[in-house]
Amino acid sequence: MKKLILPLLALLTVFLIGYFFRQPLFSSAGVLEINTAPEVTVFINGQNLGATPFKKEFKPQKLEVKLAEKNDPEKVLWQARVPITSSAITLIKYQFNQNDQQAYSELLTLTKIPDKKNGALLISSLPDQAIINLDGETKGYTPLLLEEISPGHHSLEINLDGYQNTIIGLNVAAGFQLNAEIKLAKIDDEKNQEVVSEKQNLTQETVTILSTPTGWLRVRGGPGTGFAEVARVNPGEEYSLLEKDGDWLKIALESELEEEKTEGWILGQYAKINETGQENNNPLD
Repeated sequence: MKKLILPLLALLTVFLIGYFFRQPLFSSAGVLEINTAPEVTVFINGQNLGATPFKKEFKPQKLEVKLAEKNDPEKVLWQARVPITSSAITLIKYQFNQNDQQAYSELLTLTKIPDKKNGALLISSLPDQAIINLDGETKGYTPLLLEEISPGHHSLEINLDGYQNTIIGLNVAAGFQLNAEIKLAKIDDEKNQEVVSEKQNLTQETVTILSTPTGWLRVRGGPGTGFAEVARVNPGEEYSLLEKDGDWLKIALESELEEEKTEGWILGQYAKINETGQENNNPLD
């Protein structure tokens, strides 16, 4: 009798756990999340399901997703067939603009792959032929498939002349391919001219490396600690300033071996900007 009761108790326990936590334990549904600026109306398979931000569970399938103006649902701004994967989030992010060329969007979906130890990353962009950097390392041009990606957080950077630089934080899961479809936002011509003028002015400026706790300063492939180290510079050395991004400075490096210019980013707190025409008084002297 005891042998019969124990399996029944175990089965009852599993049933109760499934009842109170049924979504995580038994659900094979996926989640569709939509974030936009400004807010829009969401239509799923022709049904009005409200405004963004939007988040809802669906069974695995391909959904007809349509985004329309909030005050004029008849005016469609974007539509596509979007796949829903079991136990995964499908993410749509859209920043609308009156000039569609200056609008930006992300569509992130997951598909299962045979490799259970690693993940994969498929990146496409509009326009294509954008430069792809993953964790500070250049990988190629879009469209691009990267396989055997280690599970965990990764930094994806997409660059294309004439379009805004895009940096996305991605979580890659083992056994899944993350599909990233990115519509790049074209830089406004007037703003682009201002950026060009600013860069021209910056190229006339230099930076002097200040003292650091380690006695040297890392140069990274991008403006952030998530980017890989590409070189090291020493206190007292001076470099041409190419660009500013928040607390980070982009400098020109001279390669003694290959006699060619390279570029990298340093943390601004360890550098002094020497303005045009200003004599460099080395703070270490």
